[in-house]
Amino acid sequence: MTSRSGLGPAEGHPTTPGLLDDDVHPTAPGLLDDDVHPITLGLLDNDAARELLAGRLGRDRLAAEPDAVDEIVARCARLPLALAIAAAQVATRAGVSLADQAAQLRAAGGGLDALDGGDPATDVRAVFSWSYRALDPAAARLFRLLGLHPGPDLTAPGAASLAGEPLEPAQAGLRALRHANLLAEPVPGRYALHDLLRAYATGLAQTEDPPGDRRAAVHRVLDHHLHTAHAAALAIDPGRRPLNPPEPVAGLTVPRLGDPSRALAWFEANHRVLTAAVQLAADEGFDVHAWQLPWTMTTYLDWRGHRAELIAAQTAALGVMHRIGEVPGRANAHREIGRILHRLGRREEAAEHLAESVRLHAELGDAIGEARARYSTGMLLTAQARHKEATEEFGRTLALAEQAGDLLWQGRTLNALSWAHVENGDLALALEVGARSQALLQRAGDRHGEAFAWNNNADIHHRGGDYAEATRAHRQAIRLMDDFGDRASHARMLVELGETRLAAGDRAGTREAWRRALRLYEELGDAGAEATRRRLDDL
Repeated sequence: MTSRSGLGPAEGHPTTPGLLDDDVHPTAPGLLDDDVHPITLGLLDNDAARELLAGRLGRDRLAAEPDAVDEIVARCARLPLALAIAAAQVATRAGVSLADQAAQLRAAGGGLDALDGGDPATDVRAVFSWSYRALDPAAARLFRLLGLHPGPDLTAPGAASLAGEPLEPAQAGLRALRHANLLAEPVPGRYALHDLLRAYATGLAQTEDPPGDRRAAVHRVLDHHLHTAHAAALAIDPGRRPLNPPEPVAGLTVPRLGDPSRALAWFEANHRVLTAAVQLAADEGFDVHAWQLPWTMTTYLDWRGHRAELIAAQTAALGVMHRIGEVPGRANAHREIGRILHRLGRREEAAEHLAESVRLHAELGDAIGEARARYSTGMLLTAQARHKEATEEFGRTLALAEQAGDLLWQGRTLNALSWAHVENGDLALALEVGARSQALLQRAGDRHGEAFAWNNNADIHHRGGDYAEATRAHRQAIRLMDDFGDRASHARMLVELGETRLAAGDRAGTREAWRRALRLYEELGDAGAEATRRRLDDL
């Protein structure tokens, strides 16, 4: 058996009326060829964008620098005017390659200065302004505020919170911006500004909206993400203790996510948004958001295998919390960092963080916080084959959980104790303690923890030679785990099911389980993929 048991938990758009029409089109030297191709603001697809460049620079030149062409198309957002200006800059400057032009756009970082066509009619700011000035005041304000959103995209509730208005008028504003080709909807229900338009919107906000209004908008959108993410984190992992987020400001629209699957899907869609929101909070001095937002992301990042990102986010949050004197948050962050360092094999560092978490929670008189930190310490001791010490640590954990009346952590700790009894050679006691664990976890409604308890039960039966019962328990654990997004644990359970089927002489069942595990490990980019490939090769 493996040592781990069931322990821990753009299509093309029509030209917008009033932008540029086919009858009236300003020109600039080098921007339009002799046939005078009209340039619209609507987005091109990738093939049409390359055709536009080829028509101005020649196909041979594009074929010689394909990577630079791809970058120019991307950095120009497939906007015909931006592409035409970029092509003109290459065509009219001797010795400038497409790679040079791509580097110039890259250095501009999405800014507009690199695409100044040298004439008001061909400066992207001027062309964007023709569309912006045609908007009604509400849509124009929403466009400006979108430049303040951390990106890369947002939903209608996020836009409503940003603007501090009800959902329906926010949706009307988003439709107006889509119609004006100032906003994209790359995925139904998610809206995005390309970097060029974001830079334009940000510049407008800086000049047209007072500083207090801008800060209020940032506060609202950070509150929107924090309160939504907090509810989602508790939905996918009921074992987490709720934070005490700041009272939400007026004007928020927070979606009701409900069940764990919807909450997990929300994290999947908003992962990059939340990462950007953390940075925005730090940059703008919203200290509470800067440490609480990383807290909301830990379960999702762990389950999806983004462990280096989890450690980086929690480490940055620790810096903020030290500065503002936030001790309970620090205690929790040390535990999160410690348990992930353990999974990454960095055990000495893990022990240091977990010891600090235990110390801080004990000083705070936080029994459940201390229990959770001691639980993670016991898991580390188990991995180090220090089974007697692990049993003692889990005993202290259980006493703390019982003192607090916390059924969930009593159940999780009994599951860990059950495995400690396995390692100490007492399978009968392990089964008895495991049954108590399952009953408590069912009462607590902790289906994720229950999946681990079933997997632990399977490992005990495997060690006892009852492969039929072990298979049944493994499959029950995997069925429960199917409800969650904890792919890493799901993959490990499949590996162990394969081992049980192999011991039972069922090589086909083994192969099926290990192939499923391999797919999950490959999706995660997890090192377990290589080990599972070797198992399949050996099989």
